[in-house]
Amino acid sequence: MPTTIARTPLYRRLRSRLRRLGVRQRRPTPLLSVVLPVYDVEGYIEACMESILSQSFRRLEVVVVDDGSTDRSPEIAWRVAERDPRVRIIRQDNAGLGAARNTGLRHAQGRYVAFADSDDIVLPHAYRELIRTLETSGSDFAVGGFRRGDEERSHVPDWVQRVHAAKRTGLTIEDHPEMLLDITAWNKVFRRSFWDAAGLEFPEGVRYEDQVPMTKAFLAASSFDVLKSQVYLWRTRGDGTSITQQKATVADIRDRLASQTGSYDLVRAHGSEPVRRAWLVKLFGYDFPGYFEAVLSAPEEYWALLREQMTRIRAEMSDDALTSVTVYPRLMSWLLADGLRDAAEAVFVFNQRHARGWPTIDQDGVRVVCPPLEAAGPLPATLTTVTAADRHPRSRLLEALWDGSTLVLRGYAFLMYVDDDDRELCLRLVDDASGRHIELPVTARGVPRAEVQPGREFEDHSGSGFEARVDAGSLGRCADEVQVTWRFEVVQTFQGVVRTTGFTSVENRGSVGVRHTRVVDGHAVRLWGTAARGLAVRVRRARAGAATL
Repeated sequence: MPTTIARTPLYRRLRSRLRRLGVRQRRPTPLLSVVLPVYDVEGYIEACMESILSQSFRRLEVVVVDDGSTDRSPEIAWRVAERDPRVRIIRQDNAGLGAARNTGLRHAQGRYVAFADSDDIVLPHAYRELIRTLETSGSDFAVGGFRRGDEERSHVPDWVQRVHAAKRTGLTIEDHPEMLLDITAWNKVFRRSFWDAAGLEFPEGVRYEDQVPMTKAFLAASSFDVLKSQVYLWRTRGDGTSITQQKATVADIRDRLASQTGSYDLVRAHGSEPVRRAWLVKLFGYDFPGYFEAVLSAPEEYWALLREQMTRIRAEMSDDALTSVTVYPRLMSWLLADGLRDAAEAVFVFNQRHARGWPTIDQDGVRVVCPPLEAAGPLPATLTTVTAADRHPRSRLLEALWDGSTLVLRGYAFLMYVDDDDRELCLRLVDDASGRHIELPVTARGVPRAEVQPGREFEDHSGSGFEARVDAGSLGRCADEVQVTWRFEVVQTFQGVVRTTGFTSVENRGSVGVRHTRVVDGHAVRLWGTAARGLAVRVRRARAGAATL
């Protein structure tokens, strides 16, 4: 029915009368199918379903697959389905997450398909953003960033910030090999036609069922899109019962290693040398660290399986690939591959005590870390050398104050393991819609050492402070649209390597939290956003009659 008729009072009265008589309006075919396997998640499922059904993208269905739950999860799902006809529920005997997803796919009707885990949360506007970029680009699938934690406290992992640093469309895996880090199913939307043509399906009866099909998707795609924004909250269960929180079993390590081997076979067969290198870095730098604690107290079978895999992967890594891994997993993986369990345990304990950064010394102009390695004997110098992979950018906005029509920002920014005088700092505002950017004047200032990120007692970043000034009048003159959002970028350069992020944290107490609006030349200007989603300055045309400077 045309939109103009659907909005008339007569249509609304007729629709209400039909509902009272029990006649349901026929709904259009969903554009997006969200497959949601469910197994014993009674404490989480309702919040998950509501996060999907409350999406601003409305033309979707939720295909719930009850995988033989033994708790109240099915009852809760049916209660939600009764009040929203976009939910369909399929029941099957327990067969595992991979099988449940495949079942859901067989019942999915949408032109696009997405997946969610029933103990997680889909963030607001996620599907609208993912599908909008696919409709514009024509790519095979789109992937967004994610947060890790719970609704009260969560963070964006460093590698997620890095690979999702900017919105990019029409990519192949050769353009962005590091996307192989992002092989979870739940932060993506796929064209169903691509999914079927690529022969994608989830392995059944094993854990880590995402890895092989997601790796295959990246390798098979004609193009994919990467969003800057986070679209998903990967929740950490307080009771430690999720599959990915149970790493210290032989069954888990067998499934993990099988998924790694299956994925690497695909990469070897279809990926270039840079893509293969990116996969090896992923294994050494991001997969193995999740097992460091478990392996130190695991039974011999567990230890032997992991060591065999580490030895095999290390044999294929070049020095260049090895130094692309941060120093802690680089060193631990090497020690464990060599069977140096006592030395690995000493380094593990040391890292627990100094998780935010290790002490370093200068050796012939090269900065090296100083963990306890007495039990290891002589080691290659590359294992303890601080490399670009270790120099994570950190920044914090401490104050945001108005001085007439100028927004004055004060904070600090530094690179881990880099003296403040040795790095260059630039702040700029970027309008993603138009591609415009404005470089801000920055003045260095001291900041009390105690105010800089705690836990970095081996570094003095008291020289990392800055003051930047935003001319609100110039932003208004650039704003032809009703509203423009200028995103902050903090750019730090050291030895030719440029690291660009937003503010990695903000001081929400005081002036940054208050965020006064100032009307300048007919435009309302205020600080907007969060560190996680991107801090920005929002400029809007002020209402008629608003007091202005």
